[in-house]
Formats: sequence, structure tokens, C-alpha cells
Amino acid sequence: MTVAITFEPAHLTGLVAAGVSLLDAAKRMGVRLPAPCTKLEDCRSCIIIIDKGAALLSLPSDAEQRLRDEGLMTAEQRLACHAIIERNGEVMVTIPEADESAKKQEPLKDVRKAFGELPFEKKLAALVQLEALTMSEALDAIKLKTISMGGKIVNVVARKARSVKESRSEDRGPSANRPS
Repeated sequence: MTVAITFEPAHLTGLVAAGVSLLDAAKRMGVRLPAPCTKLEDCRSCIIIIDKGAALLSLPSDAEQRLRDEGLMTAEQRLACHAIIERNGEVMVTIPEADESAKKQEPLKDVRKAFGELPFEKKLAALVQLEALTMSEALDAIKLKTISMGGKIVNVVARKARSVKESRSEDRGPSANRPS
């Protein structure tokens, strides 16, 4: 059994097998959700809107029903990780846009875009600089570990030396203090 599924606003359409969650279908088709789904009971990052074919999906899970009861989800919304395609037909899903706070938390997209627009020589220079910074931080960490290990070794050697010295003085005992 296959299901035709369309993801909006990306306008991506494809066929997926029944028994697949909408989250897995989205991943297979290269559709990105506004935030990564943690698949936890209280996660709301994969809320999607079912525009068509809601009857082809599994019944809402307890977590989804709880979100609806709390007014955090409407009847048209589902958690993509909980909604399983169960019957043949056509499903149309809308992926909501990330809100402004989520956009602010994604500076990596801006960095990737800026990096992608650089000419090759500048990309190469940026990568070499990044590698140099990484190596410098790694060497600093090694140096600190070495100093820390050196201190521990010195402490162990000093304790051992004290122990040997104390055992020698105990071996000499009172005879060493006797007058001849």
C-alpha cells in the first residue's frame, strides 16, 4: 500500500508506504521541520497541519489528545512523529513556518549561507583558520592535561618517597637512637 503525500509550502509530492509516520515521510522526502523532533511526550516541535487525508492516519495519541485538551493544538494539527499513515489515499500536510524566536536560534543557517557565497580561496582560508583554531584549542587542552598529570605524578612520587623514608626510620627504630 502506498500513499501519495504532499508537503506544503515546499510543494514536495511523493509516494510513501503505509505504516510510516509523517515525520519519517518528511525526512525521506527531504522536508525539514521548523525544529528537530525529540519524540518526547511534551515535545511540540513537530506539530504539522493536516489539510487533506486525516482519515487515512492513525487516531491521535494520548500526547496529542492532551495537547488538544490543553488548547495547544487544534483538531487539524498532529504531531508528525505520532501520526502514522494507515490507509491508501492522498495526504496533504502543511509544515508551519518557524516563529521568530526559533529563527533567532538558527544562526548556523546564516553562517552556512555566508560561507556558501564566499569565493573558493576565501572558503579555503576560512577552513584553514578554523582548523588552526581547533588545533590550538586541542594543544592547549593537552598542555593543561599534561601539567595536571605532571602534578599528580610529582605528588605520587613525593608520597612514595615519604613512605620509604618513614619505613626506613621505623626500621632503624630505637637502636638508632641508642648511645654507643
